[in-house]
Amino acid sequence: SGRSGYNSIYFGGNLMYEYDINKTLNGKAGGEFVHIDIDENVLKNKYATTNYAAFAQLKWNLASNIAVTGGGRLARSFGENLVSFGGNFSMILPDNSKFYFDASRSEIMPSIMQGLDKPKETHYLAIVGLDKSGRNYDYSIKLYARRVNNPILASQSIDGNYLVYSADCNCNNTDVFGSQIKYSSKLLNLINYEIELDGSYSMLNSENSKIFPNLLAKAMAYYEYNIGKSIFRGGVSGLIMSSFTGLRYYPISQEFISSELKSNLMGNGMEAFVSLRLGNAFIKAAFENILSENYYFVPYYPMTDRMFHLSVSWAFEN
Repeated sequence: SGRSGYNSIYFGGNLMYEYDINKTLNGKAGGEFVHIDIDENVLKNKYATTNYAAFAQLKWNLASNIAVTGGGRLARSFGENLVSFGGNFSMILPDNSKFYFDASRSEIMPSIMQGLDKPKETHYLAIVGLDKSGRNYDYSIKLYARRVNNPILASQSIDGNYLVYSADCNCNNTDVFGSQIKYSSKLLNLINYEIELDGSYSMLNSENSKIFPNLLAKAMAYYEYNIGKSIFRGGVSGLIMSSFTGLRYYPISQEFISSELKSNLMGNGMEAFVSLRLGNAFIKAAFENILSENYYFVPYYPMTDRMFHLSVSWAFEN
């Protein structure tokens, strides 16, 4: 008979120091290390290494309404050097809305299960947004674009016995362009409501991959009553999303892989809920998927049918 168990050892530490250079400039710097020692098993040979990294960040308040933040990270991971850096610009406009722009570049190694012989991924991300809070409303608008060079993608082999990685499928880059609009207000000064629209367009080698829904819409309406620090809410919520293929979960290597299953227009069947916050205690009761819809977010992992869900949580203070 084979071995009944395998041992894996992980330990590490991190240190960060935050400091003020002057009234307008402050920063933080630090480092971390992680030691990994994995026993030989049916999937991989024995492997041991120590990964470490150092990082620094500076924030410069150019004016009372303008701030610039920049930072970088240098890491040594699985024998490879990884360089990541990014920056953020934010400005409070005359109408008290906040405009911001964020851009970053990062490098990511494949996991041990994916195989350390594969090239590292390079990520580029840009985000531009506007947040506004009014007397009876709040809204936010966000646009983003992401590119990944040398993406580590996987699909199941024809016989289903192993994974085929992107090194074998000429997957040069993936792109995702998206938007998000959120709006919340009050109806007749009585009913709170929130609306969110998410748009997404994903491509693999410049062709539409439909990994994400092109449109996902969420809505919630609820009544709220406050007594001191106690808050009662009761309402309904729901979401609907357009067709997509998604990424299915492969439990053997604990990663997401490509899927050929294409969904139809789906919704979560609506939810009715009541919640109560009493000091540090939070209680919520929800009747989920009222319409008994068949839907999922991850292919082959359907969400539950009509059900009652009760949750209780308590936050302890030191």
